Amino acid sequence: VLACAFSDGTVTVWHRDDEWREEIIVGHVAGESEGSALAPTSVADVAGIATSKALAVVTASVDGIDLHLRPLPTTSTTLLHHTQTIKVSSHAAASVSVKVLPRQNELLIVSGTASPRGNRVHVYTVCLDGLSQLADDIVVRHQGSLPGHLDWVTCFSFWDCMEGGINEEADDDDDGGFLLASGSHDARIRLWKFHPPTAAAAASIDNDMDGES
Repeated sequence: VLACAFSDGTVTVWHRDDEWREEIIVGHVAGESEGSALAPTSVADVAGIATSKALAVVTASVDGIDLHLRPLPTTSTTLLHHTQTIKVSSHAAASVSVKVLPRQNELLIVSGTASPRGNRVHVYTVCLDGLSQLADDIVVRHQGSLPGHLDWVTCFSFWDCMEGGINEEADDDDDGGFLLASGSHDARIRLWKFHPPTAAAAASIDNDMDGES
């Protein structure tokens, strides 16, 4: 999936089934007052990914994080209104990234804040089991936030630990997982290790969408 964000608040997405297709997703449009013209909000960052079930595009702006989902496979007659838009968070965000978790029916979304100090990486999961239903049936969970960066968090990169030989000398008890690298205006790159959740951890997930600020 290729995605490009524009200052007028729109996102253009190119994705490939049998051939490349271009679609325009309109998001992050804020109204000044009732009855007034809509004023666009610039998209700060965008990330896209395709799962076995959906085309997922995540956008970040001062309005927060929005997730745009399109069920797959698509057809040439698929219209834009078939895209579901879900508000993931209202936290102002400077960066965003998305990864498919191993079960293929769940997304991991990370976003970086843009505060004067004490910035965080917020972590969300989105279950796609309700994708064929209404957007309200799709469950978004805030899994917590990662402190440490002293300035705006501007970029992310994921790396599966079973790729590139990271685990070549690991013992049999190593649970795999993946690494997240986060970059910031504080001139630091921080590495975060994610482990597959245990049954006990999954049972204690907080359903609060906004979570810690």
